Amino acid sequence: MKFVCLGCLDKGTWGKLSPAEQQKMVEECTAFDLELHAKGHFADGFALQDSADATTIRWQGGKAIVCRPNGSMSRDWWWRASLATRNESR
Repeated sequence: MKFVCLGCLDKGTWGKLSPAEQQKMVEECTAFDLELHAKGHFADGFALQDSADATTIRWQGGKAIVCRPNGSMSRDWWWRASLATRNESR
């Protein structure tokens, strides 16, 4: 089995950590990714943007809805097109 690691953080909690605590967390996350990679289980990894700034996908009425930071939404064709483009570039 392969895993895609998606990283996110709570800005408020992160800001309360000391630089040493922040560094430790980064090192632990990196070590986990490296362990998965060494065992052949790491597919990819991404840092997620804050939901206030990022495009998010939500399930509504049996369909995937793309929600953009400006509040506009579109149907699931955009999500499938994005996946197809990403897969073709590999």
